[in-house]
Amino acid sequence: MCLVTQPKDVMIYYLQHIAIEGPGTLGDFLREKGFTARTIALYNGEPLPKDFDEMQGVVILGGPMNVYEEKRYPFLKQEDVFIRELIRRDIPTLGLCLGAQLIAKAAGARVSRAPVKELGFRTLSLTEEGKKDVLFSGLADRELSFFQWHEDT
Repeated sequence: MCLVTQPKDVMIYYLQHIAIEGPGTLGDFLREKGFTARTIALYNGEPLPKDFDEMQGVVILGGPMNVYEEKRYPFLKQEDVFIRELIRRDIPTLGLCLGAQLIAKAAGARVSRAPVKELGFRTLSLTEEGKKDVLFSGLADRELSFFQWHEDT
């Protein structure tokens, strides 16, 4: 399913880890495009959805915690199982900051403390695989400036 071409029929879930880090301008953009969305406040004990059939897209938001802090943030363990199921079902999923690290962990990658923190704007280029992704269409030959604030890799 291509999220870009069928917004009125698409239910997007946002997984929120902390009150101050919500969908923001991405949420505004997708709402303006006609997407229907629901935010799951994991930090507030809200349960993850169990019905994957109505789920056409998931955005996993950021947060100050680290993926390996499951004892301190018990919802991370449940979220890991949930993300594995998203991957298994091939449900389009986008991770921002912590969300990207959670996806990497669920997919089997090692996420650990980086040798140095990355804080500030950095110029990034797409990999060959990234250039083929519909999400980044039109950006393939450009360097992009992103704000980074993390201590894990």
